[in-house]
Amino acid sequence: MSQFRPKLPKGTYIIIGVDSTGSCSVASNPKVHLNETTVFAEAERLASTTPNKQFVPVKVLGTAVIPTQTVLWA
Repeated sequence: MSQFRPKLPKGTYIIIGVDSTGSCSVASNPKVHLNETTVFAEAERLASTTPNKQFVPVKVLGTAVIPTQTVLWA
């Protein structure tokens, strides 16, 4: 059995977009940043190219998952 490895490791950062209605969105395959310097730089870059949309850097605190159940054959 392989060990679970989260797609967004604890302590990393991603960016959430927030539109003018307050709706949040995250890329289907978000860039994972390893530190505040790079995530803030990317949020600023995105904000400069997309007027009226907010870009919020967030830190991953952990991942919750329900493990897949194994089918048993008798």
